[in-house]
Amino acid sequence: METPQTEEERQRSQQLMAAMDALNEKMGKGTVRRGLPEKNAPWHLRCAHRSPRYTTQ
Repeated sequence: METPQTEEERQRSQQLMAAMDALNEKMGKGTVRRGLPEKNAPWHLRCAHRSPRYTTQ
């Protein structure tokens, strides 16, 4: 379910996507991405091995 957007938010989102598309076209596909972690990112393995008490010990 999508959250309703105001016209101003929708316009800003479209401008952002257009800027990202332009940068990716100019610099190469995948240069600019949304802030999502990669599935096989190197740091992902390190955080997977934390103990449940990582904040206290």
